[in-house]
Amino acid sequence: MKRILLTISSALLLILAASGLQTSTAQVTGLEGWNIYLDPGHSQKENMGLYNYSEAEKVLRVGLHLRQMLFDWTDIDTVYMSRTNDAQLVGLNQRVERANSLGADFYYSIHSDAGSPSVNSTLMLHGGWRQDGQTVERTPKGGKLFGDIMDEILTASMRIGRRGNYADRTFYQGFPFEHSNKWPWLAVNRISNMASLLSEAGFHTNPTQQQRNLNAEWKRLEAYAAFWTILEYHELERPEVGIAAGYITDTESKRPINGARITIGDQTYTTDTFESLFKNYTSDPDLLANGFYFIEDLTPGASYTVDVEADGYYPSTLDITVDPAFFTFADADLLSSVPPFITATTPEDGFSGLVPVRENVIITFSRPMDRASVEAAFSITPAAEVELAWLSDSQLRISTRSLDFETSYSITIAETAKDQHEHTLDGNRDGEMGGEYQLAFTTSERDSTPPAVTAVSPDFDKTDIRRRPVIRVQFDEPIAETRGFKSLARLVKDGGEVVPGLLRLYTVGLTSEVNFFPDVVLEPSTGYTFTLDAGVEDSFGNATTEPVVIHFTTSDLDMSGNLIDNFTGLSARWWVPQQSGSTAGIVTEITSRDENNSVLNPLTGNTSTMQVNYGWDLGSPPHLIRIYTGYGTNQGKTFTNAMNLQTFVKGDGSGNRFRFVVRDATGGLEASPWYTIDWVGWALVRWDMQNDPVIPWVNADGVLNNPLYLDSFQFTYTSGSPSAGTLYFDNLHTATYSQVVSVDEPLSGLPDEYTLDQNYPNPFNPTTNIRFGLPESSTVRLEVYDLLGRRVAELQNGPMQAGYHTVSFDASRLSSGVYLYTLRTNATTLTGKMLLVK
Repeated sequence: MKRILLTISSALLLILAASGLQTSTAQVTGLEGWNIYLDPGHSQKENMGLYNYSEAEKVLRVGLHLRQMLFDWTDIDTVYMSRTNDAQLVGLNQRVERANSLGADFYYSIHSDAGSPSVNSTLMLHGGWRQDGQTVERTPKGGKLFGDIMDEILTASMRIGRRGNYADRTFYQGFPFEHSNKWPWLAVNRISNMASLLSEAGFHTNPTQQQRNLNAEWKRLEAYAAFWTILEYHELERPEVGIAAGYITDTESKRPINGARITIGDQTYTTDTFESLFKNYTSDPDLLANGFYFIEDLTPGASYTVDVEADGYYPSTLDITVDPAFFTFADADLLSSVPPFITATTPEDGFSGLVPVRENVIITFSRPMDRASVEAAFSITPAAEVELAWLSDSQLRISTRSLDFETSYSITIAETAKDQHEHTLDGNRDGEMGGEYQLAFTTSERDSTPPAVTAVSPDFDKTDIRRRPVIRVQFDEPIAETRGFKSLARLVKDGGEVVPGLLRLYTVGLTSEVNFFPDVVLEPSTGYTFTLDAGVEDSFGNATTEPVVIHFTTSDLDMSGNLIDNFTGLSARWWVPQQSGSTAGIVTEITSRDENNSVLNPLTGNTSTMQVNYGWDLGSPPHLIRIYTGYGTNQGKTFTNAMNLQTFVKGDGSGNRFRFVVRDATGGLEASPWYTIDWVGWALVRWDMQNDPVIPWVNADGVLNNPLYLDSFQFTYTSGSPSAGTLYFDNLHTATYSQVVSVDEPLSGLPDEYTLDQNYPNPFNPTTNIRFGLPESSTVRLEVYDLLGRRVAELQNGPMQAGYHTVSFDASRLSSGVYLYTLRTNATTLTGKMLLVK
């Protein structure tokens, strides 16, 4: 700690000394006697953004530019900074307390945000809350005014969306009539003794924005916006501006162009290239581009011609008049002069294997094509009737359904194929128009092998099976859902009673899985046999000739539990992967967290699931996705280590892995074991926290100290597995298991009359117990109804002995609400009321 404090003190001494570096004649006067504390958020490489470039690195350079502008162009006496290089490590409280001890007049905290790769906007947060129906700004005031000004200037400078300027507690906790805690939410606003503001300049998790953030002059653009904000805050006129900036993009793809040369007057700016910049952040020369240019020292109010050129493009010119009060934005689209060529095919060019009939051939062009000219230039040898379909203007799909088996084919696209600007095909990739393209491949032999079973669950003769299982049969190839498919499956209780249920087929890639979902809770300690008859067909009509038979015995335990999340309206409770600084090694464009209302779990009856799309950047280990459950509702649902933590997962069969992470009473983050996702249907993933391993993650010791709450779902890559996939989650809950009270054998003693007790627990989720008493043997019907009088469950229907009986009711498939349970006997009818809360 002493070393860090000394480092901070030394840095501040250097900053104070730097006040003498300002120019002898300041362009702007009026800041003398006022000072500001600039706080580039975080330290070192904290809050890593895309492309291994951190928020901490970016905002530091914005702060350094801003400090120098204040020194060079104003009469300000002192500019403090919390840190001045990438090596310093400064805690949040340290920097705010230091600003307080220095008596700074204003605290400006510089940040960028994290979130989904599709979002990008500015945000200003000053200290404040709601009281008596009004939004109140903290004292000393000034942060709101500063934020109002910066909201306009920074947003216009970055040319992105805005979220506005908020009193911080209203941003995080909404706009009630009154907040319970009447102080600022953010530490920089809460602890500081001076007016303060925190700004979020776009998202370092947005690919477009982050590629701009890498550019050196982009940080200068943001610093200008802050500089002009400070001047307007003090009602000072800004110096005349002579800056032109903009983006150079490809007319067709709209992708920014690397190495474009922009000339204005006697100045030329070259946009970033792989060699000049991006090699520091990726080994892929085609991955990154920003097309951004920034030219200063132009004459305010003067007119210029902007000449834009780039290798492989037709040049362009623009005419501008330099705005003396703001940036002069001038964007340009360049049209490629490179003739179209074929960039990729499926199968790959030179592929020596066999192409299965019914798998499409895909041809991808380098630029949008004139479809009619390509179709006219297309031929296949030997001649065959094929269907051509365009996936986009640059991607052609050729159906192989009509091709013969075990036959060599050659597809030709003649040089007469044209793009949308009359450039003809460069078929031989020599950089010049002309030359046909050929793709040769051989089709596979006819598939005559029926589908084979690769996995089943539960295993044959397995005992202690959950009483509401998902029965799974996995096959080695895609299965066809034929007309009679659903009649092939049945679940039978030992003794011959058929259990009703729902059969579903799930296919991911080349794997299919049959799932059977029983409609009812199975009886305890009872044998059942699931049969999937012969006749399961693949897409070629090959059918299995033997049935799949799985015998298992259920557990003698009842489950009771508490719902944590049913994933309805989940965006308020779950972060997207990119919001967590722990997430690493991903392809951000295809990594996301969404709510899905179509891929549902038949076992629970919920109306939504959480969809997680992931993409791993195999060249950028380590690989981790953390989907944090955020502040609020879910973290208020505590549980103990005596419970099971459970969720249903629809897998993708990838072999990649998932785990739970909880925070315990000591603040440590403890994790479950990793669970390998080797199924493609629905399965229950369960962490028995009392008996299963506990893996320490952050500030942890491998011991679960009660109480606990869920921190996150986490995912990681398994070597050799697919680099992308999709998972679905449903019904996250805790569970405890207890011995079943038999419904067939009476408890000791006989009741004097018919009784129907209050269900327990009540309220419940998703299971509860209903106890009733029979003074004599009787035919019993125990049913559950909703408030509209519709029967939703039949729990018992038949003769029962005299005595006390308890029946378990599983309401997983029902929605929250009040339900009536009715006991009908030969002598009476009794009704109770219960509350299901999900």
